[in-house]
Amino acid sequence: MSTQADIQTIGLVVLKFPSDALYALALIDMIKKYSMIVPEGRCMAILWDPGNSLSISVPVESLATNALMGPAGSRTLPNEASNSDALAQTSVKWNLFGTLAVREMHDSTTVLGYRFAVVFRREGPRTFERRHSAPAELLQASLIDVEAKAFTRDFANNVWHFAGGDVETQISQRLSYLLTWNDEATVIAEQDAQSHISRFCPQMDLQQIPIAVRESYYTGLTLFSDIEISRLT
Repeated sequence: MSTQADIQTIGLVVLKFPSDALYALALIDMIKKYSMIVPEGRCMAILWDPGNSLSISVPVESLATNALMGPAGSRTLPNEASNSDALAQTSVKWNLFGTLAVREMHDSTTVLGYRFAVVFRREGPRTFERRHSAPAELLQASLIDVEAKAFTRDFANNVWHFAGGDVETQISQRLSYLLTWNDEATVIAEQDAQSHISRFCPQMDLQQIPIAVRESYYTGLTLFSDIEISRLT
């Protein structure tokens, strides 16, 4: 893991939108403020708690998308000139990178709560393109363990599972692992404060791994039960 002295640039911004301030202007102000520090080609993740009922008074995804990408009618395809100037940033264009849903687990079957995230990428060179110029030591230190069971069953999906601690910190750490290089910082931004963390390397064998459980759709006789089939033949 990089030390603070090793960090040279920002690789990711995670914007934590507090559940007790869910109103449109607060979100727009935060996006305007922190989108300015996202480097070209890099991502900003907007993270919030929808509550256990999954209902929310503010449409966070819609507001964030309009703030960064402009109204739907003015949006363009990636690499095309933008028709909108939603943040008064001429020549700055954003694209939707993905969405994320998180279950906060108490144990293997009990869900304590949820977190949602929407991730946008600023137009520019993609993170992986740096591999052409990065030194061998940095390439090795920035490897992602794609062979781990936790990676294929949780990390590589857009539904994640966490237990045992500050789930928002765990989400930010995992995003830093997936979206930054080992010498880059992740900015954790809130309404009144921001902090920097180094790229986090998780212990894969300690991660939550969801396991599918098969259940039969039918518990009784159907039209295609053994009895019915014998009559048809």
